[in-house]
Amino acid sequence: MADRKENGIPVIDKTMTEVKDLCDYLDLNFADYFGEYQPPKAEAMFTSNY
Repeated sequence: MADRKENGIPVIDKTMTEVKDLCDYLDLNFADYFGEYQPPKAEAMFTSNY
């Protein structure tokens, strides 16, 4: 628990790419939540159901 508080929770790049794509779709500023971190570029992951 102490390590997670100090270093955060590890998340794989693919998940962060999906979060970034969803933020873009919802017009949310990804940097407001994740600072300067930039995941790899996504290829239109959210194209339906939204």
